[in-house]
Amino acid sequence: MKLKKLLLPALSFGMALFASGLLVAFSDSKVLALKSQPLEMLQKAFATAGDAYWALFRGSIFDPQLAQDRFIEGFYPFSETLVAATPLILTGLSVALAFKAGLFNIGAQGQFIAGAIGASWVGFTFELPVVIHTLAAMAAAIIFAGMYGGLVGLLKARTGAHEVIVTIMLIPQSLAYAMLAGLPPEVGLYASVAPLVMYTLLGTSRVLAVGPVAVVS
Repeated sequence: MKLKKLLLPALSFGMALFASGLLVAFSDSKVLALKSQPLEMLQKAFATAGDAYWALFRGSIFDPQLAQDRFIEGFYPFSETLVAATPLILTGLSVALAFKAGLFNIGAQGQFIAGAIGASWVGFTFELPVVIHTLAAMAAAIIFAGMYGGLVGLLKARTGAHEVIVTIMLIPQSLAYAMLAGLPPEVGLYASVAPLVMYTLLGTSRVLAVGPVAVVS
């Protein structure tokens, strides 16, 4: 039974590698140049895909060149992979937790950025012992992200506004829009959050929560 449960993920992973290898191989002009020689073309395609996956392995898990002096240093790429992937994994878990509670948290990206801002502020502003500093940064991240996502809870509790629409409004695309318009990015942040705060305090209609307020944001 356990092997059957592992079979589908393994097949999915293998098909993903196969499809990605085809894309890598047949997007190489050197491979396409050998189309009149099928056997050489296939050999070059396998070599191109193999080189790409080997580079991916070296850049994300283990680099033999770094391990020449000390074996453990070869796993430096893996440590960087963990640094980049862990926040994304935890953000995905936060969305899954909301789903378990019957809620759709589409704005986890904005909450992640708010938490990062809080942790960075504590990290760069205060001089504390390492363990306390780490815990304080984590607490600040939780508080900042909770305040950012708490706007959704207030709207749902006060007016019954649907969390999908409201959390979509909290995705920080407004920062990019402000920069494209030649404005400071914080202007876009205020522009997206202000209507939600105003409606949380003054609004009473479910229709307004997902209609004009969204347009204004």
